[in-house]
Amino acid sequence: MDKIGGFFQSHIDIVFFVYGLAFTIMGIAILAQPKRESGFGIALLFWLLAAFGLTHGVNEFLDMWVISKGKGPVIDLVRWAFLVSSYIFLFEFGRRLISATQLRKIGGIWHRNSVFVICALIFATALMSGDFWLTGSILARYLLGFTGGLCTGIGFIFYYRTNSDRLDRMGLKKYFMSAGASFIFYGLVGGLIVPAAGFFPASFLNHESFFAVVSIPVQVFRGLCAVLIALAVGKILKMFHVEITNKLEEDLSLLSQSQNALRQLHRFIKTAFDSLNEAIVIVNVRDFTIAGANRNFLDEYGFREESEAIGKTCHEVSHKQKTHCTPPYDDCPLLKTLETGQHETAEHIHTDHYGNKKYVEVSTSPIRDDSANIVQVIHVSRDITQKKLAEQSLLKNEERFQTLFNTSQDGIYWTDSSGVFTLINEAGARILGHTGPEEIIGRKADDYWRNPADRDEFISLIRREKRVSAYPIPAKRRDGTPIEIEATVRIVEDKKGIFLGIEGILRDVTQHMLYQQELKQKNEQMSALFGKVEAVKKEWECIMDSTDDMIALISSKETVMRCNKVFKSFFGNVYEGIIGKKWKELFEQYGLQHEGNIVHGSELYHPESFRWFVLSINPFEGHELQTEYVLTVHDLTDMKNLTESLSITNAEIEQNKIKLQDALEELTFLINEVTNKKDFSVRFQNPNLRICYEEKGCKSTDCPCYGKNEERCWQVAGTYCGGKVQGVFAEKFGNCAECDIFRSATSDPIYQIGENFNNMMHILEIQHKELEGAYNDLKVAQSRILQQEKMASIGQLAAGVAHEINNPTGFIMSNLGTLQKYSAKLTEFIKAQAEAVRPEQAEAVGKRRKELKVDYVIEDLSALITESLDGAERIRKIVQDLKSFSRVDEAENKMADINSGIDATVNIVWNELKYKATVKKEYGDIPNTRCNPGQLNQVFMNMLVNAAHAIEKQGEITIRTRSEEGNILVSISDTGKGISPENLNRIFEPFFTTKDVGKGTGLGLSIAYEIIKKHNGEILVESEVGKGTTFTVVIPVIGGENE
Repeated sequence: MDKIGGFFQSHIDIVFFVYGLAFTIMGIAILAQPKRESGFGIALLFWLLAAFGLTHGVNEFLDMWVISKGKGPVIDLVRWAFLVSSYIFLFEFGRRLISATQLRKIGGIWHRNSVFVICALIFATALMSGDFWLTGSILARYLLGFTGGLCTGIGFIFYYRTNSDRLDRMGLKKYFMSAGASFIFYGLVGGLIVPAAGFFPASFLNHESFFAVVSIPVQVFRGLCAVLIALAVGKILKMFHVEITNKLEEDLSLLSQSQNALRQLHRFIKTAFDSLNEAIVIVNVRDFTIAGANRNFLDEYGFREESEAIGKTCHEVSHKQKTHCTPPYDDCPLLKTLETGQHETAEHIHTDHYGNKKYVEVSTSPIRDDSANIVQVIHVSRDITQKKLAEQSLLKNEERFQTLFNTSQDGIYWTDSSGVFTLINEAGARILGHTGPEEIIGRKADDYWRNPADRDEFISLIRREKRVSAYPIPAKRRDGTPIEIEATVRIVEDKKGIFLGIEGILRDVTQHMLYQQELKQKNEQMSALFGKVEAVKKEWECIMDSTDDMIALISSKETVMRCNKVFKSFFGNVYEGIIGKKWKELFEQYGLQHEGNIVHGSELYHPESFRWFVLSINPFEGHELQTEYVLTVHDLTDMKNLTESLSITNAEIEQNKIKLQDALEELTFLINEVTNKKDFSVRFQNPNLRICYEEKGCKSTDCPCYGKNEERCWQVAGTYCGGKVQGVFAEKFGNCAECDIFRSATSDPIYQIGENFNNMMHILEIQHKELEGAYNDLKVAQSRILQQEKMASIGQLAAGVAHEINNPTGFIMSNLGTLQKYSAKLTEFIKAQAEAVRPEQAEAVGKRRKELKVDYVIEDLSALITESLDGAERIRKIVQDLKSFSRVDEAENKMADINSGIDATVNIVWNELKYKATVKKEYGDIPNTRCNPGQLNQVFMNMLVNAAHAIEKQGEITIRTRSEEGNILVSISDTGKGISPENLNRIFEPFFTTKDVGKGTGLGLSIAYEIIKKHNGEILVESEVGKGTTFTVVIPVIGGENE
């Protein structure tokens, strides 16, 4: 893991490049995808995600620039601006996307201005901090990047759930889920893992702490998220392509349906117009002439056909007069509609075609043009003659009131000045919900008004007008049921004008009001309908002549009755040569070819213009009730070409989609190989790669590409392409972009991306190999230098110790020699003194001599001095061996005795050997040779120590030297555990060791091998597991004549 982390750390600029490239490609792909008029709400939001991808991609490219070029105030400002801008786009996209899903209530928590509040907070906090750029970027990641990533990820997941009924058919579930998961993870690693700062949580959770735990830079995970997001979003964009294809198919279907609907519209409008019971007429406001009328109007006023009424004035037909109605005595509702611009209703007296007068209820409604000007009026009349006659008869026959009072179907009543009923008939009692008049006499009229305050206004009107007819009263029955009453009343006063009460007639018009409302709605509907009819009528001829289709009216005899301009233009451009001609003969005359019989739906081909047509035959009833046809010839040429082009385009799109999917999957696999296995030799497979020497006819057999298949010549140094040195990778002048080999290999954009990936991997592989080799060489060199410095330090220390020990040892040996001489003289003196003592003193001296053990002291003193001299000699010998081993006081190369060097080395490492093995020496007669004794002693020391370590309990180490064929052979054998065959070939590799951790560096034999190699020698190894190992050092004998 450390090696992986180290690799990414050393190639972090490439990580930033892949990171930024993925988001940039995503942004371009979103902008390039057509989304206009899409039914998916996310189409209106994708521009925010595209803006995020492009701005964040630029930010990562700037980070890569900073790694290679260094920081600066201007570049820091630009990076900060792009970072914050990109996270604003991401945050706003996530917020709006959640609002478009089932979580719209949660999305509503974030106000649309919240992003501005967050930006203001970031800016203010960054300004107050000590480091504006660092604090601002960290807060942008926390408040915008983290929340934006989470909102976007959750939004993708729930947007799919909200629209799953449509998206399931497109197979996009896994891509929405993948995009959601990737954005959530990106929000975590991109929004929470930030540069280290002096505030929480940036002081705890940052780039350094993340790397310390994971051993991989966080940018690698962000880059991986970016690649996964780009792939998922690229797949999600497929839904717009599917939607466009479906809409195109629907438009083609609607085009065919609209042609049929247009033909049916005229028949429908005419039938609906004639089916109404009211007499309806359309009047032009310019001159009050009739523009159209229904069947009921024509029958009522004596017209057989509509054409007989059109052009006559409305007052000429209905009033049998030459001038229109003149207010105020003859109030015309048509003029009132022109004045108010509203729907108007009035009662009129019309004269029918027999000359009979009749009362009609007239309703008028305006018809406006596109400029809202009234151009026509719909005039609807209903015969109310019977109603008017009944009212007149009632007024003229008051004397018969008593007789009619109880038989009347209308309510007749009297109320006094206080509004109390004093008289009412049976009909009036029933209307107000009573069984008889006796139940209502004495009750106040206010009890039967839904709003008693309205009665006060009613009374005021009566007292002012004296008489009111058909006054609408919002009343209620005894049980509270609402009813509509129409009251005709007059005031009752005495001769002095004092108000006595009210008398009048009540009529239940609840059903009549409902009918009136229904009639009004019908009038409004008819007004709109006739407006459409008039528009269609005016547009019909323009449509017929402006359409690209050839249209002709065919009689039952299959002759052309009428045709439009396109039909005339195709068949000779002269109506006289077309009208009355049989249409099939015309087709044959002008070269319209067909297969089989000509029927509805037949396709026709015109060779002269290379055009295709489709024939439509639609029967309908003519004016004279003879069967006729509408013949339509529609130009299919563009449609056929479009269909063929669309088929080819769809095939190409599908093929490119498969190729792109395969390429993306292969690139993903290759990136995973590089990421997980550290395999930099992977390459994107390109079937368009041609063999350069065959294509160029090259005969340069010494070219590195010659005779090799699929060799990328632009990546090979020294390649001669067509006789000219080419290629940036070859480190030559020139550009391979103009070479047809390179162009053919990158003609497809997918394979161009693949070759760019291969070029990047080619550079990475070369750099990786160089770095790996340099790193290994550096480690070996560093270890060897450390080992050499260590040995040199040990040698200097040994020399210093030897020098320091030599001086006191010399004093000791010199003093011991002198002491030995002095001891001998003292012994001789004591003996002479004993002989010279007088006999009388001899006993006392002898006794004292015995007490002091002088004889023992003299004897032991000699032995002590001898042993001390032996010890001092041993110290001198050890010091000499130590100096001999270190050789710091000798030249680098000199004539040396190998046997002496081995002895000196054995003495140095004796402490390592004496407890593990018995050392057996079998020295041969070998000559001196020119060498570096100190380095050879180091080799022998390493082998002796290794031999001791290989012996687990107690064994034997044998040292043999001999001379053969001008070489000196030194063999060191042990009876240890031996070396396994699989390790035998690796023992000289740097850092290879079979010892426990902390007990060996793996450099001893590697350094020994290098030392013997410098002496032009070699090291031979023989080993058997369980029996022991023999190392044989072979060095050549070099004479001293050049010394």
